[in-house]
Amino acid sequence: MSQETALGCVVGRFPNREEFINDLFWSDQEFRTLCEDYCECLKSLARWTGKTGENATVYQQDYRELLGELEAEILKYADRRRTDANPQI
Repeated sequence: MSQETALGCVVGRFPNREEFINDLFWSDQEFRTLCEDYCECLKSLARWTGKTGENATVYQQDYRELLGELEAEILKYADRRRTDANPQI
């Protein structure tokens, strides 16, 4: 997966934060890794969506939960970095 793909996945989810996400993505390796993990999770969920069977249902639920956790972590990390950059806010 390209870095641009990972960035696009996160910007697609949080378009109102595009500029800050873009800046943070290219300047912070830890954030970039979070974005790459998010994109991989999104792709995995897409692969399991539409499949049937007990295993498919379990994987779909697991990936949905992980996606939610990664979204929360991305927002938390970005908000923390924004606050660090602008402590008066």
